[in-house]
Amino acid sequence: MKYLLLPILFCIFIYGNARTLVIATDASQAPVASAKCVFFNEKNDSIEHTYSSGNGVVKFNNLDCRYMEVQADGYDKKYVDLSSIKTDTIYLNPIKMLNEVVVLPDNVKELGNKTTYRIPMSDMNRYTNFYQALNEIPSLTILSSGGAYYEGDSDVVFLLNGVETSVSELRTISKEDISKIDVYKNPPARFAAQGIKTVIDIRSKSHLTGGNVGLNIDQAFDPVKGDNSAAIYYNYKRSRLSLLYSGSNSHYDQLVQNEILDYTYDNQEYKKTKKGIGSDADADNNNLSLSYQNNNPDDYLYNIKLGAGFDRDRMNLAQDAIADDNQMAAVNYLNTKYAKYNISNYFEKYFGDKGDKGNLIANVNYQHYDTRYVSSYKEVSELNSEDAVNNYSAYKTRIDGLFAEVQYEFPYCKIGRFSLSAYETYKHSRYTDAVFPFFQTTNSTGGNVTWFFFKSRIRWYVKLGMSASHIATTGLSKNYNVIIPDPLLMMTWQPRKSFYLKEFLS
Repeated sequence: MKYLLLPILFCIFIYGNARTLVIATDASQAPVASAKCVFFNEKNDSIEHTYSSGNGVVKFNNLDCRYMEVQADGYDKKYVDLSSIKTDTIYLNPIKMLNEVVVLPDNVKELGNKTTYRIPMSDMNRYTNFYQALNEIPSLTILSSGGAYYEGDSDVVFLLNGVETSVSELRTISKEDISKIDVYKNPPARFAAQGIKTVIDIRSKSHLTGGNVGLNIDQAFDPVKGDNSAAIYYNYKRSRLSLLYSGSNSHYDQLVQNEILDYTYDNQEYKKTKKGIGSDADADNNNLSLSYQNNNPDDYLYNIKLGAGFDRDRMNLAQDAIADDNQMAAVNYLNTKYAKYNISNYFEKYFGDKGDKGNLIANVNYQHYDTRYVSSYKEVSELNSEDAVNNYSAYKTRIDGLFAEVQYEFPYCKIGRFSLSAYETYKHSRYTDAVFPFFQTTNSTGGNVTWFFFKSRIRWYVKLGMSASHIATTGLSKNYNVIIPDPLLMMTWQPRKSFYLKEFLS
């Protein structure tokens, strides 16, 4: 009996919490079949989807669903707050009619040090990709070239779930995966310490299942010139796997560079005219990254990212140089290339209910660079076939860097919010040319206490910190050590929404 009773009770529970709606057309009140219905919880996370039956009926679990998005061929998309509707019929407008204006709840929220925005899907669909859709955020301007300005300032850093991201990734991320955008008017302590003014954190939905592919192709073939990117995402519940590629290229075989050199040295005037001859120049830049993220909203987030980049720039310019009625054949050769590798780990933990007892952030990054540089310039006189000028330079560099930081933010209280942070930076670089090798090791350690407070239209940000640096390098008889205080006071007065004043003291 107990084996029969449990399924019966389960069915009774599901049935008791089930809800039935009818999808119909507003014009004739006829039922709409095969309408896709996606359901979201209070956090705007998609939790289930289904299709309406032949008579327009849709059944769903009323226990967790708060919002519903309805799509059907020939009709405008509709977003519904299930807690506010008083009827069991959802009417859709035929697509030929004027679009219905749907106001989403809580589109903008002021949360102390940041403002949270939710962009309706109807607004995002007016743009070719999500990155361009960020133009919907007040005071944020996204150019078609990829540049970003907040309140006229280009010092903007973008994060994806707390981790630094690139324009290529934001261009290819699916619009449906976005939950909210947090704009920090005063950046978090770990960015304020770097002098960054604006931080924009894009938060994706959790508990998604499925993937998507994004492509951004801008390629010409005669001459070869392009700026392309591609991304593959796969989501499974709390996990997210991303593979991203971005690359630019330019190959020219008829590049002409004209120059006029006119200067005075040791009270003597010099003038040289260089007329360019069709030459070749190639440039290629390729970047690849693989990242894995595990995100449990309001609890923890972990992200690991592996990246590699390869850059090559070669130029072989021919010119006719004329100076003092003497004509010379000139060749300007340049060949540079570098390889870079990096691995980064980011961890974020919230304490209490949605971080009401504070949150902890830890970040560890390692980077490696290999650079090779070759440059030469030669002028051959047509009168005596001898080198009038013959300059050559070549060197190699190798850089290894490690950055680690930890920060704890206390919960908001009546007098504002406090945070503690500490960081460690290590960098070792080697430079080798035809004469002698050169090395330098830099080690910096620091920490700070920050206090953020706002009341009415006045807010201030106070930082008290200290940093210690150790430098060892070739040519110094002893190491260099220094301790530097790092205070900062920033006050903002905003008498109107569109007008504010800032004052910095450091």
